[in-house]
Amino acid sequence: MRTIRLFPLPALPPVETVTYSSETDYSLVVGPDAGVPPGGKRISWGDLTLSFSSDEQVFVAVDAYTNPANWERRALTMPHVDRTCAAATDCEFDQHGIASIPGDSPCLKFCAESRILTVELDGGPLLSTIQCLSGLVVGLGEGGALLRMWIALDRDRP
Repeated sequence: MRTIRLFPLPALPPVETVTYSSETDYSLVVGPDAGVPPGGKRISWGDLTLSFSSDEQVFVAVDAYTNPANWERRALTMPHVDRTCAAATDCEFDQHGIASIPGDSPCLKFCAESRILTVELDGGPLLSTIQCLSGLVVGLGEGGALLRMWIALDRDRP
């Protein structure tokens, strides 16, 4: 697998999440305040992990082990949002609920003024944007390919 595909679930609202990062343990988390429910599925891409519910494969969280000192700095704003709803994947997972994408970790870019972090997953033209987690917007390309994520960093790790 080389591409993560997401599709909107208009009947479901975005997943409520908290968003934080820590410069001391290099963690970046966008997920439910109570943590990711056990038994879910996940896709790993380098130091980045996307988590999904076990039943309908709803996108519920992102976490990464990443050093903020290595993030590229640039001016960033949140994109215009086309839809506000949950999103799911049709990815095939192994018997343990795991899938992985080979290669280096995605590129991360950060703006200290706006506290926005982008995760550049793949190239190509953006065709739609969905706010599927309360602190995150995804940019999708052809066939629902996940190309980019915009994360609004709420706070430092509690």
